[in-house]
Amino acid sequence: MSKRVCVSVFLLTAFALFIGACGHSPSGNSPVAPTVPTPVQNVVARIWGVINDTAFRPLAGVRVEIIDEPQASAPVVSDANGVFSFSGALVGATVTLRATKEGYVTATRTLDQRLFSGGNMAGIGINLEPLVPPVKIEAGDYTLTLIADSACADIPNDLRTRIYGATITPESTVATNTQYHLTLSGPFLTPNPFLPRIGIAGNDLAFEFAEEGSLYEHLPHFTYLQIAGAGVTSVETSPVSTISTRFGGVFEYCVLKSEMGRYSNCITSPPDQVITRSTCVSKNNQLILTRR
Repeated sequence: MSKRVCVSVFLLTAFALFIGACGHSPSGNSPVAPTVPTPVQNVVARIWGVINDTAFRPLAGVRVEIIDEPQASAPVVSDANGVFSFSGALVGATVTLRATKEGYVTATRTLDQRLFSGGNMAGIGINLEPLVPPVKIEAGDYTLTLIADSACADIPNDLRTRIYGATITPESTVATNTQYHLTLSGPFLTPNPFLPRIGIAGNDLAFEFAEEGSLYEHLPHFTYLQIAGAGVTSVETSPVSTISTRFGGVFEYCVLKSEMGRYSNCITSPPDQVITRSTCVSKNNQLILTRR
């Protein structure tokens, strides 16, 4: 074989290997182009929120601004209920808010566009921590006593004072010692994934057993008791071992003819199932938390 033929064979073989390495198949199919993600489009949105201090109290006069570029807009100020809103804000994949108020630590929060509803509206809650260091409350085991106002005459005497085992644990997503959860135990207490909360702002301690975090007892003979409420007290010494304060809330009591429905309560149970029902709303209920 001549040198020219050998060189030609060598070149053809090398070219075939090169084509194979580039992903070409003998059948001549074209390679699949990589998928390019669709960029997130900017949307015009309404953003609203509520600003509280770390004791769950609404903060007025907080300056809130969008700090992303080119989405930055004129700042707004929270009202007496801690509410603020932006209308017609230009939002990209995310939008970053900054909240500032004299005497408080500045907070920055980011909203993902995926959280926006079909109407391009999203809400957010922001807690501002006072510059004053929080009073120290120790995590661990406590006894919680809740006492209904003496004016709650329609609540049976044996249900006006309720005692529970309690365990205080820090909120894992909060770096500072200002937010805690309260896990309760009792022989008739219905488990609730929404735990009561404790918030600390300086020397003020707040307790919240409201809405989802309320206490629900399923007692014998189709008897039910629900307690919800909130209260704030000031503490001068630290660490805290005993806390006693008033709290505003409701004691809801009922006796039914049969088992309560899974999503029912004393108010929503059918009237023909109710033997007796009493509701007492007062600002003078008592809460006592004692370290064990």
